[in-house]
Amino acid sequence: MEKTNSKYIILIIALVFFAAGVLFLGSRKPLPPTDVKIMDFPLKIGDWTGKKEPPEQNVIDILGTDKILMMEFANGENQRVLFSVVYGEDNRLSFHPPENCYLGSGQTELLSKIKDTVYINGKRELEVNRIIFQVEQSKQLVLYWYMAGDRMMSSYYRQQFFFILDQIKERKSKGALIRVATIIRQDDEEEAYKILNNFIKDAFPLLEKYI
Repeated sequence: MEKTNSKYIILIIALVFFAAGVLFLGSRKPLPPTDVKIMDFPLKIGDWTGKKEPPEQNVIDILGTDKILMMEFANGENQRVLFSVVYGEDNRLSFHPPENCYLGSGQTELLSKIKDTVYINGKRELEVNRIIFQVEQSKQLVLYWYMAGDRMMSSYYRQQFFFILDQIKERKSKGALIRVATIIRQDDEEEAYKILNNFIKDAFPLLEKYI
């Protein structure tokens, strides 16, 4: 019983902090925009060659930002990765779990969702959300995570917390949702995961430079 009460107290404190932060942000003057590099993300990453696909206007309107990078990369083994970044400043509404968009289409089924860890060069750990979707006749593996300032995490709520905290401290607050996806061929989920893992390792140094 005491543990349950403690959880409620922690939740109430978090909600109060969140509400106070929102009220504060509504009264503060916006900081001048920073130089955004994400739209200049390279078309060549190691063995991967990419092409940009401009987002539709309704997507820009829904997310409230035009800093949306959508690319398709392929390598010499004809492995393909869909790569996207939604970038925003001072607008927390630009970021939400991508499964909302997938499921909103009405032609997609969520098969599984777990937390996972990608190891960058065997040293750095990156927490990600690992999801499998049934999209019409094919399965798609998606890995995604969030960025708040220089911090990367799998939790949407942690991102929002740090996003608000930076703004309260009158720091320039920037955030991003980063997603990679590939088709699961011959029902081999681990092979699809390996493809995404390799792409993330190659792209990660550039992500830190361009976001």
